[in-house]
Amino acid sequence: MKFLIALTLAITTTALHAQNLTVSVKFDNNDPVGYAYISINNKIIAATDSVGVALIPIDKINLQDTIAAYFVGYGRESVLITDEVKREMACDIILTRTYDMDEIVVVGPVDTEALYKKYTVSLPFYHYATTNDLAYKYVIKKNNSSVDSGEGNLSLVYI
Repeated sequence: MKFLIALTLAITTTALHAQNLTVSVKFDNNDPVGYAYISINNKIIAATDSVGVALIPIDKINLQDTIAAYFVGYGRESVLITDEVKREMACDIILTRTYDMDEIVVVGPVDTEALYKKYTVSLPFYHYATTNDLAYKYVIKKNNSSVDSGEGNLSLVYI
């Protein structure tokens, strides 16, 4: 009886595993590409996991379909589905760098007063004032040696 249960589990596990095409996506230096897009005939259907592998149900794949992988900064690479690929239930896609991107800094005019007014709510409240006298000393150091030092008194008014 135990033998029949083990045989049934082995056949079921093999059948379940055989229902997916394993697509492995790697960079040209053989590192895995995590979270690359996978498409069949230009329709995105999956993304690779963190180790660069995607499982595609075999019923979504036909002979002569094109499986492609995309990743930012790299070109689109594709594989044609043949009898051999379907028989092996696996294919590898190697991506090569095609885009060299420079650092981009976007700077625009900012009206801080308008932003302040937009995100600040004016609430009525009672005004009162208090003062606090504060004595201070400072030392400015550069490369562990003193550059400047001083002391003074400061009177703070809170409203």
